[in-house]
Amino acid sequence: MVRHGRWIRVFRGVYRDQDQQPTPMLSLEAARLSMGASSVTACRNTAAQIHGISVVDDDTVHLLTRDARMTRRQSGLIVHRDEFDDCDLVQIGNATATT
Repeated sequence: MVRHGRWIRVFRGVYRDQDQQPTPMLSLEAARLSMGASSVTACRNTAAQIHGISVVDDDTVHLLTRDARMTRRQSGLIVHRDEFDDCDLVQIGNATATT
């Protein structure tokens, strides 16, 4: 399917159908699956996009974590490790994002 262009690689081990338009929510879920995490938190430009704010970006997905083990970096995905308060997070649909 990949060789024939039917599937497009989003992240390591995660693909999407060529007809499926990439959205911030889809990219966030693909990042979560690639990381093998039960949940992820969108931050920076990714959080802005989840909030519906248009940003100039190179489609990099930015995640925020407190977990030092979750520092995997791959093309198009950056995990930022930092301390944050839960009051700085908001649930938007199925996604968690910084405010």
